[in-house]
Amino acid sequence: MQNKIIFGTDGWRGIIDLEVNNKSIAEIAQALAHHLLSSVHNIISPSVVIGYDGRKNSKLYATLFARVLAGNRTFVTLSDRVIPTPVLSFAVKNGKFNAGVMITASHNPPEYNGVKFKDSYGGPFLSEKTKRVESLINYSLIQTEESFKTVNLIDDYVASLVERIDFKGARKKKLKVLIDSMGGAGGHLLQDILQKQKIEANTIFGEPDVNFNGRSPEPVDQNLGPLKDTILVGNYAMGIATDGDADRVALVMENGEWLSAQETILLFADYLLISGIVDGDIIKTVSVTDKLFSLQTETGKFVRCRLGSSISPKRC
Repeated sequence: MQNKIIFGTDGWRGIIDLEVNNKSIAEIAQALAHHLLSSVHNIISPSVVIGYDGRKNSKLYATLFARVLAGNRTFVTLSDRVIPTPVLSFAVKNGKFNAGVMITASHNPPEYNGVKFKDSYGGPFLSEKTKRVESLINYSLIQTEESFKTVNLIDDYVASLVERIDFKGARKKKLKVLIDSMGGAGGHLLQDILQKQKIEANTIFGEPDVNFNGRSPEPVDQNLGPLKDTILVGNYAMGIATDGDADRVALVMENGEWLSAQETILLFADYLLISGIVDGDIIKTVSVTDKLFSLQTETGKFVRCRLGSSISPKRC
């Protein structure tokens, strides 16, 4: 008997073949179709864009998801290749889709796969929407159809990035960057972007691998030995590692020292507040370090908490 499908804070994950299989993927797709076609949305023909990472069966599951949605009066666009989750998020918002679906288990071990939902703004479904989809998983008849289109989603994403980022500083300093894609969906994307901006960059483990080359695809200290070792012998200014679906990132300094996510957030926040490149306040979640408030004291800028934070209201 198959386990009940229960979504967490950012999607659903399970063991491939045992929990994540054609049946469960089709059931989730049918539930999403019911949700989008419900009277709550009043959408006659919703539009959905689908992406997938390089895990076992990800392309197969993405294609099945597309077929089920297409069989339920939904306009479906399917990525023509493995893509990072941020590319899917961008495609949802940029293409004005009603929703996005990413087939991935993110940073989990290779025996896992799963599903992430993206709302029309590009971010994750809020809890109430996820719960509604979950409640509609009722083993109903699945309708399938082949009427969906397959497109390259990466080019528009890269063009938007290049438009927004000033590469002149890195180019002037002649930075040499090493990227560890950890056998995940990041592939050679960062390397290609940097090299086209005349910034020296190389990638290790850049080909998507269903077993992630024997590592867990989570960019934390204990998994980044190859990146740290190569930085030390290759005269690199820094290293960048991305997880299985390339929506998590970790930095390693030129001396091989790993920066935690919290340290990285502090460095970026400090740079943004001091440089004056962008104006406005910072909003943090409960999980982000309270040390951000010390930057507020130093700069006079405000650091605010996300609604629902357990931090004292006086500080939010």
